Amino acid sequence: MKTYISTGIGDMMALDAVMSPEEKESITEMYWASRFGSNLIPLFENNSEYPNLIKHHQIDDEEGKKAMATLDPVAVPFWHFRPDFHPNFEIGLKLFGIEDEEIQVINVIERFAHVCNDIKTGVNLEEFYFGSSFIKNASQPTYSNYILFHYPTSTRPRNDIAGIDSDDWKFVENLSKETSKSVVVISDHDIEIPLSNYELLVNPDIKLIIDLVAHCDYYAGCDSFCGILSTKRLPKEKIYMKTHDRNIKSNLKNNPGYLHCYFLPHSPEDIMHFYKPYIGEP
Repeated sequence: MKTYISTGIGDMMALDAVMSPEEKESITEMYWASRFGSNLIPLFENNSEYPNLIKHHQIDDEEGKKAMATLDPVAVPFWHFRPDFHPNFEIGLKLFGIEDEEIQVINVIERFAHVCNDIKTGVNLEEFYFGSSFIKNASQPTYSNYILFHYPTSTRPRNDIAGIDSDDWKFVENLSKETSKSVVVISDHDIEIPLSNYELLVNPDIKLIIDLVAHCDYYAGCDSFCGILSTKRLPKEKIYMKTHDRNIKSNLKNNPGYLHCYFLPHSPEDIMHFYKPYIGEP
């Protein structure tokens, strides 16, 4: 089936894990209605869980920016035409030259809301959590015995992603020494790194990033798509993810909401263990 989707990279890490095998097998062509589609497309090449996906459609970056400027000028650098916002959806369809009757639509926000509701009503996890196809299809990188550290992005200014400070680095340095593991740092720009045993990878290929997440011994760093993906395979004791939310524990306790969906299969209690306003032990 032809399928319309508008998603960020982190959203896709979560969505992929809650799509059933039947859903994945039904997709023959993907219409990427967000700027991040070009980043994600390589992850579907030779992906055994999407055996019938043979074609991808994208919106030209300049055309996407131009159209987004009429809707939300602030969002121009990360344009997207989500189906849960009707004007956006109509523009997305127009840019592709298709009608909504011709295509199945994946409404990511709606899907996450349903998953969160199922969790609250006590639905068995196995009924809607299927694991990450990206992890399952990853290759072994040349690195081994390492902590993966993701430094926050610099190209998109955000106030909803955590920064890294000296105490965070100090914890990772101690973890590296205590476990005799090196640290592989991913960043989109050169940075000063106060670690004694590390390698910095600037803008590595996304397939390499997935491979690194799939085979790391620990994850530490910001709350990024790497962090989301790491929760699909690492136990809570080996994840150190930093949030910008200073009230995260009370927020998770009172309303786990979307975070539970992003960090499945971990429970809210697990999430409170690894998702904190600092990198370190609880």
